[in-house]
Amino acid sequence: MHRYKARIKRYRVQTRPKVRSRRRLEVVAVLSVLVLGAGAALTAPRLLRHLPRPSELSARLYPRSFVLVGAPEVLAAAFSETLESAPGGPAARASELKSRHQIVRSVRVSRDWLARRVRFKVELRRPMARLAQDGKARGFLAADGELFTAPEGLFTEALPEVEVGGADRVERRRLAACISDLVASGGLPSALARMSWAPRLDGWEIRLEDGTTVLWGDLRWTGEKALRLKQVLEDARGADAGALTADLRYFEDGKIFVRPSLQASL
Repeated sequence: MHRYKARIKRYRVQTRPKVRSRRRLEVVAVLSVLVLGAGAALTAPRLLRHLPRPSELSARLYPRSFVLVGAPEVLAAAFSETLESAPGGPAARASELKSRHQIVRSVRVSRDWLARRVRFKVELRRPMARLAQDGKARGFLAADGELFTAPEGLFTEALPEVEVGGADRVERRRLAACISDLVASGGLPSALARMSWAPRLDGWEIRLEDGTTVLWGDLRWTGEKALRLKQVLEDARGADAGALTADLRYFEDGKIFVRPSLQASL
């Protein structure tokens, strides 16, 4: 009896071309990472030795000079002295400039890193009225209600005079807005000469350049009050009443009172 050994055929498993290509790329990527890591390990110490110390880097970035923009000649020297003497960086110096000089409304800071130069652009407050106290000039009222001083001759435009008394900043801001509306609209029968804080009269008192006195009251209804005041005074002056005093403190109730001024009756 013949015995036959079974033949076992072995087949070689072949991967697809796409799979082989992907595996080769993975091997190349791993080798590249290893090579780069080895290179970095060899060169990093040398690079670190040549990097500047933190103190040296800070010194290189610190500005060597500054430029002041927007300051009138009469104030440039004082502003520059403040910036030079103030401690800290550019932002701290800009803040110091604003706190020392109330005339400064804002300071914008920009830097030229290559030239190591800082640029301070200053914007000044614009006056809405001249501030007076006991008959003496004390500075100016700004649109935001701030009070500030300025060198003589810096602001030459004709401005009304205000005496703010104990009015707080919120009330002073309302006052500045009221003055702006009255001047811009031209709604008053005569130019605005003076506004005074008069708590005993429940608000503000106005003097016009033609001698008219107005007990204005609070600072609401500015446009409406000015229009009605003009109409009432035109009617009253038709009777040749001379200097007049108009009482607008009850305007909200629809009442306006007009009488001859005390000075006119003496």
